[in-house]
Amino acid sequence: MWGKYAAFCAVLLLVVSTCVQTQPYISLAKPRRTPVLSEATKQQFQSLFDEGRRLLGTNKARQALKRFEDAVALAPTNSDAYANIGLCFLRLGQGEKAIAAFAESEKHNPAQAIALLKQGQLLDDLGRHEDAKAAFERLAVVEPDEPWSFYYLGLYAKTNASSNELSQSRAVQHFGRCGDLFKKKLQSRAAEQMSAQQRSHFTEIMGKCLIETQQFDKAFEAFDRSIADGNTFAHITKADALAQLDRMIEAASAYEAVRCSCTLRLVGKLTYITSILM
Repeated sequence: MWGKYAAFCAVLLLVVSTCVQTQPYISLAKPRRTPVLSEATKQQFQSLFDEGRRLLGTNKARQALKRFEDAVALAPTNSDAYANIGLCFLRLGQGEKAIAAFAESEKHNPAQAIALLKQGQLLDDLGRHEDAKAAFERLAVVEPDEPWSFYYLGLYAKTNASSNELSQSRAVQHFGRCGDLFKKKLQSRAAEQMSAQQRSHFTEIMGKCLIETQQFDKAFEAFDRSIADGNTFAHITKADALAQLDRMIEAASAYEAVRCSCTLRLVGKLTYITSILM
């Protein structure tokens, strides 16, 4: 009798298991509804949006903000409009409001890369590194060719690298990926549309990544290209890297190259290097 009962239970378990495995997953979450706009409303929204972009492009952030706010009043789930509101607040120096706008943009479109990037950078500037790290991790998923996410993730991993071998390995991996992606950007056709300032900045950051992956010759070549494009800060980055490698005479020369700017940082660095060499 017990044998028959056990056999019956086994068959029942098999049937239930099969049914569970073949049932499709059904989410109980209610989908977010996107309001259907009339043609007239769509045209009005687009007109406001385009005007906002034009104003933002001419550094009239306050006027642009009003256009984008009027636009989201017509289309309250439009991710692009919220992203541009965030950019306006960023230009106006209102970081917390910018973060809130970028978060709203991401809520309506989780793949909105610009909202994730700016969220992460602002959160990092405010010292909210865990929140920033989470934003960059999301960005790395939705936009795997965005180098900035890997740059910041490399910095966070580097922070823990001294006491954690796995973090050190991850830092090198992130910086390697970042350097490759910046190189790819700089060699693409899109690079022709970049300003010299943007191109030189990307080249400088690529150099930083090359330093972290111990490709020193390539790194200093990148710094020199960035300097040639007019990036004064690349002198400082190069000098810092030389100092970290104990190449003090070369570091002193690099700091001297921008001594005329007379910032406290440069004067302090030059004094420090000189005291070591004497």
